[in-house]
Amino acid sequence: MSLGVIAVVIGVGFFVYSVINNSPEMKLAKALDRLLEAEKIQIETEQKGTLDFEISPEELGLAYDEEVYLDIFQDLLQNFEATSSTIYDKEEKVLEVDGSFGISGDVQGENITLHFPISVYLDEKENEWAVDLDPYVQFVPELIDVLAYNVVPNVPEIEQELALIVDGDLSDWISKEAGAIINPILEDSMKEKKYTFDNKLPASLFEMTEFESESWEYVEQFFVDKMLDYYKEHAEEGFITEEDGWIYLDLDQILFYESLIYALEEVEADENAKEALEKYDVNVKDAIEVFDEVIDEYKDTETSAKLGFFIEKGILKQMTAEVTSSFEEDGATISSTSTSTSTFKYNEDVEYRFYGKDRDNITDDDIEQMMYDIEMDFESAIAQLQQDYYEEELSEEDLALLAAIEAQEVSHEDFGLTEEEMYYWVLDLELAGLVEPGTSDLYLE
Repeated sequence: MSLGVIAVVIGVGFFVYSVINNSPEMKLAKALDRLLEAEKIQIETEQKGTLDFEISPEELGLAYDEEVYLDIFQDLLQNFEATSSTIYDKEEKVLEVDGSFGISGDVQGENITLHFPISVYLDEKENEWAVDLDPYVQFVPELIDVLAYNVVPNVPEIEQELALIVDGDLSDWISKEAGAIINPILEDSMKEKKYTFDNKLPASLFEMTEFESESWEYVEQFFVDKMLDYYKEHAEEGFITEEDGWIYLDLDQILFYESLIYALEEVEADENAKEALEKYDVNVKDAIEVFDEVIDEYKDTETSAKLGFFIEKGILKQMTAEVTSSFEEDGATISSTSTSTSTFKYNEDVEYRFYGKDRDNITDDDIEQMMYDIEMDFESAIAQLQQDYYEEELSEEDLALLAAIEAQEVSHEDFGLTEEEMYYWVLDLELAGLVEPGTSDLYLE
């Protein structure tokens, strides 16, 4: 609650500060103010970026034969891209986010791309938080093919184990058989369905009447004045500029947090400001400690951002962001860059993509049943493969051994196994259809 209140102080106070100053901030503040006053806002965003990281397998506690998982993970996250459409509707009290997050990279010499869909809305009037499941019906087959052709062939232990019992190309088999099992179940269970969370929604996202008072306005002005004073004093010259209708902000992460702490310390030293802020359940000392911890946590991280705002006739039409970040600790080095462009639509131009669509609701029981059906069908397919393989390969000695196991004429000592190991071995044989059902029960301790 304290951090939320402080965020509102910064946002609303920034507008107050800017409106009374003849500066680029004033134009930006007025445009943002009109943005917040709109009954409906739709923000269309496209983002692209790169992620480079070097982490030794030893730091992650990976064994030699597990390093391949780290290699694949690093390959997949070389590049990312995202698209999103966000609607904030005060009239209907609905927040909707619809889009996808894509990753692409070179896995063992082959380029692959995956786009993870997301479509969710919060309906405050109905106290409903829902996720659209329909996009996953189209996404999962794509995921299966990536696993079949790009992941499994590069994981030796899985590839070798399955290759022994699969007749033909392993990747083709996984793509065909896994698709034949999973896709029909998803079609039946998730197509044109939504999942609604039972969690109650947080405090209103659309009403802020509790902050409308003279004491609140005093806090806004005092806090933001101090924060901007600090930032302007310590930032490089020209951190706010204007050019051809665009207003640019150059922001430094640590300096931003330091300016917050400075403003809070000034509030702490001013009885009127402190009393006004604490009316809203903000303990100033606790807030200072929180941001001190944030700075300590990110002291080894270098992050900077350049934000651009295109304003036409006082209305924010477009926003750009260029963000770079680097981090190094305990032998791990991570760096990323990203660029994004957002366009803003207002009121009658807003179009929902998920909210209001005809979707049946799926329950937790439905999901459990779906996962159970997939698991059982997979076990049946693997068991059939094993049975077919062993029927072709078993010698007379093998058949005699299986008969002896069924008759409990052998024990774990005959094979140098523990009782537990013997039980699981017989259970595997049972699941493969090589011994009669219930044989494993004979070997329980």
